[in-house]
Amino acid sequence: MCDTQASNSAIPIYGSVPRVDFNEWSDIDVLIITREGSLKKPTERLDVMHKVHEGNPLVEPVIIALTNSANSSSRRTR
Repeated sequence: MCDTQASNSAIPIYGSVPRVDFNEWSDIDVLIITREGSLKKPTERLDVMHKVHEGNPLVEPVIIALTNSANSSSRRTR
């Protein structure tokens, strides 16, 4: 898995591209993990997904906004 850090976000690439078993019909699977405050409204998340897909139709973004309770539980398990 390849990771790029953006402001308060993690953007891992997963699937066939980092495994290097892709072909000409493969898409690029991208997971965007961000803090809840950065993309509060579902429409903001849809706007990001649309802009990513518009710039490169092979990119398939999935966005997860972490809530404070999710951040707290992840800190406790470390």
